[in-house]
Amino acid sequence: MRKHNQPYKLLLAFLVLAMLGSGAVLVREWYPAFVQYRLDRQLSAIAFRGESGESGANGQQENQAQDLSDEESGQGEGYVSPIDFSALKKQNPDTVAWLSIAGAQKSGTDLEYPIVQAKDNEVYLKTSFDGKKSVYGAIFLDAESQPDFRGRNNLIYGHHMKDGTMFGNLERFRKEDFFMEHDRFVLYTPQRTIYLRAVACYSIRNEDEGEEIRQMQFAGQEEFDEWVRERLAPCRFAEIPKESVASVFAFVTCSYDRPDSRTILYALETDENGEILFTGGKS
Repeated sequence: MRKHNQPYKLLLAFLVLAMLGSGAVLVREWYPAFVQYRLDRQLSAIAFRGESGESGANGQQENQAQDLSDEESGQGEGYVSPIDFSALKKQNPDTVAWLSIAGAQKSGTDLEYPIVQAKDNEVYLKTSFDGKKSVYGAIFLDAESQPDFRGRNNLIYGHHMKDGTMFGNLERFRKEDFFMEHDRFVLYTPQRTIYLRAVACYSIRNEDEGEEIRQMQFAGQEEFDEWVRERLAPCRFAEIPKESVASVFAFVTCSYDRPDSRTILYALETDENGEILFTGGKS
């Protein structure tokens, strides 16, 4: 009888080991996602606590007043951001902005993330907002872009995660219907609120684009205008401006539809009504 039961014992042992192995794989894959989900909720609570009443509007205004002078405010005297940047900067001094794209997630919720900037673009590839090592990294502004977003080329990067977090849902903007329905979004900074409108989105191989998307210096407005047209042209439904614009915003993530490629979502600054802001000169 003992010899007869031996195969069953071996089979049971194998199944137990298989279950333990599968459990370990699940923990290794899902635990980082749980940690990131918890961090995202914590950061949203910190960023919007002034609106929810936890810290109070008066307290938030006092904190912002310590960070900004009237001359630094880009939207009039006494501008107060709806985002509690004082609290965010206590968590991470590298904080430069907060991005909000309505309904961009597959669940229909808004894409909400703080944006950081380091002296080296490698820093936040594997470091989360709270400074811990993470495959999710953080949403970050190119080290060569101006931290107040007043430069001509504002490049913002984020990982394309399988669970759709970070910039995983940017590829949805490559479909024209989705693009048209979600073309308005907002970038909050301590100095001002920047209203944006998507004007192009496409996937391109890195070798085809090279370092051209990272160009920061231009000889003049005419060269910049031509550069903008070239960047937007690959998108078949692009809205290419006929007049000169002061700057462009690009949101970049990896693209998995073909090897060594990335998805780029381009946007231009608008007024509160969604009308693109032109410099007044013809391009």
